[in-house]
Amino acid sequence: MALFDQAVSTRESRAKAKTDEALVERAKKGEARQLVMELILPVLADPSIPDEHVGGLPRERIGMQ
Repeated sequence: MALFDQAVSTRESRAKAKTDEALVERAKKGEARQLVMELILPVLADPSIPDEHVGGLPRERIGMQ
C-alpha cells in the first residue's frame, strides 16, 4: 500500500508541476495579447485616422511578427 501511495503522490506532483507550467505559459500569452491590443485599439478607435492607414500603423509600431 505504501508503494501505491508513493506512486500516486509522485504522479500528483508531476501533474501539479505541468499544470503550473501551463498556467505560466497562458499568463505570458495573455500579457502578450494585451500588449498588442493596447497598440492596435487606439488606432482602430481613432476616427481621425483614415481607413487606408489603419492596417499600416500597427504594422509600423509592432512589426509583422
